[in-house]
Amino acid sequence: MVFFKVKNKKNLGNDLKCILLKNLLILICICYFYLNTSQSTIQRNISSLNYATNAHHSNEIILYSYNAIGNLKFKLTATYIQCYPNTQIIEFTQPNITIFNKKNIIIWTIKCNKAQLNYKKILNLTGYVSINKIMQNTRDTQSIITNQISINLIKQNMLSNNKTIVHGSCFYSIGTKMSAKLNTKQIKLFDSTYTQYEYK
Repeated sequence: MVFFKVKNKKNLGNDLKCILLKNLLILICICYFYLNTSQSTIQRNISSLNYATNAHHSNEIILYSYNAIGNLKFKLTATYIQCYPNTQIIEFTQPNITIFNKKNIIIWTIKCNKAQLNYKKILNLTGYVSINKIMQNTRDTQSIITNQISINLIKQNMLSNNKTIVHGSCFYSIGTKMSAKLNTKQIKLFDSTYTQYEYK
């Protein structure tokens, strides 16, 4: 089930804009229905339709995703979003992602330059990707830095085929490939790995 909350800062002022907005909302609902089996809430500001590419775009979006029992899974904010209903792909500019555990406690925050969400619920992050753990533990990983990463939002798995730097409280490791699970402490680096420990 998908719910939308729309916040428009501008008064549309005429019937034509109202009709276009209603049609836009219907198409975006269809797009998100295919992308999300769990309940989602979206808050948007200004929206419009690009007839040349059949793409919808909006500024300053907030997306909430919930699991089947109503617990918050993640929150995504972005300065710009573009949705392609034909290919069921959504692109985000400057996304900021907050991931919650089963107790609705924030465990990870993710920032990057660009993100793309496809119908398989794979979120591809590009640009400077920074992943930070909120619930700190002296023996756990505290941050991950790379320039490309794919996240399976269903299984919460992460994969990267690019150089990745993993920071802990007393170490940092570098590898050319990485796999991890957001809901566990498992992070693996592959190929040309290097680790340095800091003793305090």
